Order: sequence, then structure tokens, then C-alpha cells
Amino acid sequence: MTLETENIEETISSSSNCLLGLDRQQVATVLAALRHWQSVEQSQRSAYPQFSTDSIEPLDNEAIEQLCEQINFTWQQIVPFVLDDPGDREDQVKGKVALSSSGIEIFAEGYGTHGMEPRYGSPVYIEYYEKELRVLVWADINQEDPTHTISLQGALESRLE
Repeated sequence: MTLETENIEETISSSSNCLLGLDRQQVATVLAALRHWQSVEQSQRSAYPQFSTDSIEPLDNEAIEQLCEQINFTWQQIVPFVLDDPGDREDQVKGKVALSSSGIEIFAEGYGTHGMEPRYGSPVYIEYYEKELRVLVWADINQEDPTHTISLQGALESRLE
């Protein structure tokens, strides 16, 4: 496997993400502005017409909360990679790893999941769910649910004999 850059730290910190290509600092600023907007009383929010076009009503606190959660969930770092086939040096698969606070998705060109548009389905997902690190695999594109759910509890270093 080769990364499309030499330095993994550089890749993670400089790669684009799914939120309009914003970097970490920009996402943090957007979230801070939304949190500040939540602190403004609803009746005073319409006093800022320069921030709203076409007389759009400002979001209420509940909608802002949902938006912040969506931004936190959506925002992720993308790390591209290339996998070479050791049996055929001319054959390779390109892909990307999407890192977010909710999990790690692995995408590979030509592979996907049921119900997703081409290039948007991640057949491998790693998550920490109910105090358990696990890997979900969609090995059959015609099945909606994962074909394999692998618990990594047996790989805990504390279990080493």
C-alpha cells in the first residue's frame, strides 16, 4: 500500500473533508459561530438581515443543535491510498480512508454498498459501539445489511496470555 504523500501526518492535517472542503480551523469557526448564534435570543435573530437573504427565517436552537451534530458527524479527514497487487505489479486499486469521530470508512474504486451511488459506498467500516471496537463488512453489494460484523474484543492487549 502506498499513500499519495510521504508523510501521513501531513496527509491527515492537509486533506480535504466532506464539509465543503473546510479545514479543521474553519469547521471549528463555523461551529463556534453557530453556538454563539444559539446564545442570541430568538426574537433578536431577525435583527441581522444582512446575514439572511430572501427573508429566510433563522434557525431555532433545536435546528442549530441538529446542524452542529450534522457538521460534527459529516466532517472527516480523507486519506487517499493505492494498493498494488503483488502478483501483478501493473494491477492496483485506488481508494481512500475517511476518518471521523464516529468511525473509519474504507472506500475502494469499483467497490460499494447496496443503495449507494457509485463511489459513495464504503464496504468496510470500523466503529467503537457500546464499548466494543468492531469492523463491519459489506462483502455482497446486493445485501443492505453488513455481511460480517467482527468484534475486536479478542484482540485486546489486556487479554494476552
